[in-house]
Amino acid sequence: MICPALPINGRTVYLGHLFVGEQLLSDSGMRHHPVTPMTDSNLLRLMKRQASGKAGLIAAPLLDQSTRAVRSRLNQLKEQGTNYCGARYPP
Repeated sequence: MICPALPINGRTVYLGHLFVGEQLLSDSGMRHHPVTPMTDSNLLRLMKRQASGKAGLIAAPLLDQSTRAVRSRLNQLKEQGTNYCGARYPP
């Protein structure tokens, strides 16, 4: 499970997209960072470029349902060959 969020610094993930406050990371000042420019806020695309294997998503509405719903989605992702799973961190 991957959720690169740090809410204390305004960094959150929602529906597979990285945010700084209410702004997409790719629209923030981090877009022009000299070492690690963030031109794409989509967590699944970032994982695809940086890791070997398939990435999937457990979106916020599903996380808000039940443990059973999340387990079902994890099993579905596993059957699809997913190696990494992104999720949101509640704001």
